[in-house]
Amino acid sequence: MNTRRTLVITLLALAPAAQADTFHGINAGAPLWNNQIIFTEQRAADIAATGTNAIRINFRLDGHATWDASLLTKYDIIIDTAVNAGFEILGIWSNETTTGTQAQWNQTSGRFDTTPNAYAQSFADNAAFLADRYADQIKRWEVWNEPDAWAQPPSVVGADNAGGTYLDPRRFAELLSETYRQLDDYNGNSLLDQHGIELVTGGLLAHDIGGSFTTGRLYMQGVYSHGVWNSFRNDFDQDYAWDYLGWHFYISPGSTLSPGYLQTYLNDIRAGQLAAGDATPIVVTEFGWNTIGTDGEFAATNLATAYDVLEANDYIDSTYWYQWTDEPAGDWGLLNIHGTETKPAYDVFVEYNLEPLEGDYNGDGLLDASDIDILISHFGEPAWDLTGNGLTNRLDLEFWVENILGTAVGDANLDHAVDLLDLSALASRFNQNGTWAQGDFNGDGIVNLNDLSTLAARFGYTTPVPEPAACLLLTLAGLATRR
Repeated sequence: MNTRRTLVITLLALAPAAQADTFHGINAGAPLWNNQIIFTEQRAADIAATGTNAIRINFRLDGHATWDASLLTKYDIIIDTAVNAGFEILGIWSNETTTGTQAQWNQTSGRFDTTPNAYAQSFADNAAFLADRYADQIKRWEVWNEPDAWAQPPSVVGADNAGGTYLDPRRFAELLSETYRQLDDYNGNSLLDQHGIELVTGGLLAHDIGGSFTTGRLYMQGVYSHGVWNSFRNDFDQDYAWDYLGWHFYISPGSTLSPGYLQTYLNDIRAGQLAAGDATPIVVTEFGWNTIGTDGEFAATNLATAYDVLEANDYIDSTYWYQWTDEPAGDWGLLNIHGTETKPAYDVFVEYNLEPLEGDYNGDGLLDASDIDILISHFGEPAWDLTGNGLTNRLDLEFWVENILGTAVGDANLDHAVDLLDLSALASRFNQNGTWAQGDFNGDGIVNLNDLSTLAARFGYTTPVPEPAACLLLTLAGLATRR
């Protein structure tokens, strides 16, 4: 069993709070399965321990015909769990959110008809209902999932029989438009305006499976060109019914990802957006590599490569790795299917998620005297200024000790107490060159009466049982005679 997971969670619990990361998100897996809540408090805590602050949660009927009270109660628990763990939630309304067949998804009364079909209206009704119920907890929703994913070419068998989650581009355009309209006028109120809700298009499936090459651009051309946007533009002061373009990529399966190869995919989908007048940012709501039959090292390498490329493109708003644990259908997780053993990609995910610890200048994950020594070595260099006055000097040293670590100047061993242990360290180097740990509290490189005076002024700081004052006085007197 890999102990890395337990170690990381323990260290994070002990470390000072760091800024949460919303760029490197994760798919949490099905939150509910066979009426059993999978997204438990323990799972939420384990995911949060990686440093990520963003998760994608699928709203699925899980065998229910409608969003009845029983199902909603379970989702209330799930969403409360996510919020209490500090996550920003990307909710997803998929084909599992509203009952219907693929034929019903794609039903139309005519080639040039732009009226949303009955399924789109039902889907939008459910979307608005859920958006309203969780308006204070979920501010961003994804509309559908992989509308261009098919099992058989729709050009051959038709959209009704394509399999997967395929929607004819025109039906997807109508679904997006209708969902926006329902949210904009839900019981006479705009959920979009009142609650700041944002919409993401269902993630397009970019891949090179079976030697094919698709970025999703061609599919989106069919969405952009649909006549439904003419009436939409007349009714709303915008071209399209989304704030972000959702995008998935599953490329270089089982092999090493080239940065340039991923960039080629990004360039193509972005060019398609801009050609249609769509400058909305991209949210990568899924990407990953199946590690079945491998040690998973290639997936870890690919994850780091992907993050570097994605971070370098300012139009990428956020990303969601697929996913937390392996599942019967594939080993895509950061952990095994039982959640008991981490895989190599887990360490990379943690590395990119954990924000650098403020004041940790040597990058060892600790705040200690070595960091103070590094800061002192950069006195006079404005780039190391902590106080905002454009200078780096003793004031920055005091700021590090008091505001970043939370102890007092004079605490040589940084145990959050100024006591005889610190005095002993100072005494052993008195009137000699020294470091912070040896009693140099002003950063001048010498342990002398100035440092002794500083320690004396703070002696007893946070000490549960103050040292006898007589002991301090006797020690000070002895040091003074050695000057």
